[in-house]
Amino acid sequence: MSGKIHRVACCQLVELKPDLFEVLVDNGAEITLEDCQAFDQFWQQHCPFPFDILVDANREYSYSFGAALSIGSLPQQRFVAVYSKSHSAISAQQSAVSVNQLNYPDKQVQMFAERSPALNWLEAVRQRLTIAGMG
Repeated sequence: MSGKIHRVACCQLVELKPDLFEVLVDNGAEITLEDCQAFDQFWQQHCPFPFDILVDANREYSYSFGAALSIGSLPQQRFVAVYSKSHSAISAQQSAVSVNQLNYPDKQVQMFAERSPALNWLEAVRQRLTIAGMG
């Protein structure tokens, strides 16, 4: 695991592997459409191949409506696991995911109460792709 940290907009992106990043949003931030455009630029420059994301939703943050519609638009983004001990944070994330999946119905997003099961799910779906010869 590399552990390299990239600063993009209101987030730290921790590079767990070259194609797996953990997203840590600044506490109190609102993710805007401009932030999403900065994320897309980062992914296109640093990760042009398929990648997966682990999102720490334990901090308080929100999305603008434009961001909720835009996030996850890149085709190379495959799987997203979101974790938080807060039921209200998971509910808020699920709302953003529901809006987003109207535009990107093939995206696979799962919610978890803790980091370990979220990371385990990502590793399992990534492993299945590798076995199937698609990873």
